[in-house]
Amino acid sequence: MYNFTPEDLLQYHYGELEADLIPLIEKALAEDWALHEKYSVIKEASTRLEKSMCSPRSEVMDRIMAYATSKLAQSVEE
Repeated sequence: MYNFTPEDLLQYHYGELEADLIPLIEKALAEDWALHEKYSVIKEASTRLEKSMCSPRSEVMDRIMAYATSKLAQSVEE
């Protein structure tokens, strides 16, 4: 049996695992409880990461753009 690493599980999760290994990892996930638990942790972490990704408030973006515009105006004047 192939010994899957955490990197293999990550590649599988993101659809980047070599095609010939996909059936092997799916079989291993169905049969190996410990491997399945490791994969569950990866899936949960991925879900949490996606939920934590957010856009900055519009006020923050407005201040950044105003600052950039003022710096651009200063450099054009010089």
